[in-house]
Amino acid sequence: MLASRCIFWRTTFFIHRPLSTTSFNPKGHSKWDNIAGDKSKTDAAKSLKIGAYMKRIKSFVKEGGFDRNVNTKLDALRKQYKADSLPIETFDAHLLKLKNNPDVVVSYNFIGPNNSLFIVEFEAENKSRIQRDVNKHLKKLPDFRLTSNLTETHFEEKGVIVIKAKTKESVPLKLEQLEEVGIELECEDVQIITGDHPNDSSFELICAKAHVNKIETELDKRGYQVISAEVQARPFESKLFWILKYLEVQSST
Repeated sequence: MLASRCIFWRTTFFIHRPLSTTSFNPKGHSKWDNIAGDKSKTDAAKSLKIGAYMKRIKSFVKEGGFDRNVNTKLDALRKQYKADSLPIETFDAHLLKLKNNPDVVVSYNFIGPNNSLFIVEFEAENKSRIQRDVNKHLKKLPDFRLTSNLTETHFEEKGVIVIKAKTKESVPLKLEQLEEVGIELECEDVQIITGDHPNDSSFELICAKAHVNKIETELDKRGYQVISAEVQARPFESKLFWILKYLEVQSST
């Protein structure tokens, strides 16, 4: 399976989200259409939740190995996954695949519509398959083109930790509270991520990439629900002007 995540930046805003797609069919007046629509939303949310766990499995394995008797964080994650009523066989199968047949990760840089800039990380069984799939999809997307390592020289790696807007005891959190926690844990920034529904909101803590595991562990000890903790590419604020100038030149040629 080819998986990808995308870092997207354009002149007016910057977004970093895992790419996720789900089918869409306009609802009719049928009761069953409405039920199907609700199920589609539920399935999509479940898929995103599983995806977040899969990333954390990879991070924990890299940190402490595959043995759950030794890697207590991995063991606790499995218990949390099961408590969330997610299929435990998916967890175990992913863990086994990471051990026996780990995917390779390849990054590509793209310039897209309206001078948007993308870093896309692909995971697959081998590099040649990734290259083949990228070339195939580029033919269908004439507004996208590969670019040099401009993105890598204008972005920096940061630790990014996302937590739920409620504690493990279901106590709602406020941005002001998390900002104080962020200062205490030496985070660089704390932001609120607003979802389509109020219950979908979460908080994002930015830190030095070397501290991401330490801060994640501390947040978990304090009763916060960690959704994901990983290293991501973020733009250098001081270089945004030169990115704009570069894209202006590229779009005029």
